[in-house]
Amino acid sequence: MSNFVVIIPAAGIGERFNSKLPKQYTSIGDSSILEKTVSKFLSQDYIKKVIISVSSTDSFYQSLNFITNPKVHIVTGGDSRMESVCNAMHEVDSNEFPLTIIHDAVRPFLNIQSLDTMIDKFALNNKDGIVPCIDINDSIRNRALGFSPANREDFVAVQTPQIFKTKSLQESINKGVKDKKFFSDESQALTHYGFDLDFVVGDRENFKISFPEDINLISPFDSFVGRGIDFHKYEYCAGSQITLAGVKIKSDHKIIAHSDGDIIFHALADSLLGAGGFRDIGFYFPDNDKSNFQLDSSKIVSKSLDLLKERGLMPKNIDITVVAGVPKLTKYIDDMIVKTAKLTSLAKENISIKATTSEGLGRVGDSSGIAVYSLVSLTSL
Repeated sequence: MSNFVVIIPAAGIGERFNSKLPKQYTSIGDSSILEKTVSKFLSQDYIKKVIISVSSTDSFYQSLNFITNPKVHIVTGGDSRMESVCNAMHEVDSNEFPLTIIHDAVRPFLNIQSLDTMIDKFALNNKDGIVPCIDINDSIRNRALGFSPANREDFVAVQTPQIFKTKSLQESINKGVKDKKFFSDESQALTHYGFDLDFVVGDRENFKISFPEDINLISPFDSFVGRGIDFHKYEYCAGSQITLAGVKIKSDHKIIAHSDGDIIFHALADSLLGAGGFRDIGFYFPDNDKSNFQLDSSKIVSKSLDLLKERGLMPKNIDITVVAGVPKLTKYIDDMIVKTAKLTSLAKENISIKATTSEGLGRVGDSSGIAVYSLVSLTSL
């Protein structure tokens, strides 16, 4: 797959939103609309650059969670959408990025699978761009003609993301700005200047937030929760070591397991799979499969993350509790969090790993075993 650049025009003030705060900075749950929109693209390996055009008077973007991401580039927008996109295009080398994606700042519910499908279809045609559209369900009238009736079957509503050949987009936008033709979206510019576009069925869930009441359609608790629990026996083995969350720890007790015995990653994988509605890790990595012998348990977590990604989901928070009499884990906790953060692409602040004992009770209490409890929440990509 080619490398892509994404342009997000975000210089508007949202007059219809009737708020002093530009609508792209309105919070939905724990993050702003713009943060949710941008995160969709940052999670994809094939997207190498995300250019966001903001107003010259905008300071809100400076505190957003993506501002230090090396993929993100901020440019000053213009007085119109076309000018904002034009300014962003100055940062795009068509040789490096032959294809460009344009997406509205206030469409945070993009389904990445829909984008991938568009990319695949675009690769098969010889058009200059591909544009998603949806049917209009309501009756419509033409305001310019005295509110005369119009046939809704003759019209569609156009969405983003739209994908274009970069050179075709650059030519159209530059001409549009020069000719003072301020189109409402980029596909109009390409059509006006004679370029050939393909149109595909869009996604109704990928709606644009335009009015305050649109927020009421959104649940701030758009998340999934999963729990994972794992227990393993110990075997006394002086001078041995165990692996917990990818960290090697010296111990006189060895974890009995078919894989490398990383019980933290086992419980984490089960909680991820559970939150996503999948089977347990034994279904995907059976212990009677010889290829799983001494398997690096980080691969189990990676497989779980790949399955979630296919459903448009990613981890949001991780909370892990280790119950063990030995070894003492306090000095290893920070390293465990770092390893887990790297594996899951989460910020360290979104991960908690704690250790406690069972106060001498049961097999864990007499140092015959170890237990781990994992709780995760997921969010949409």
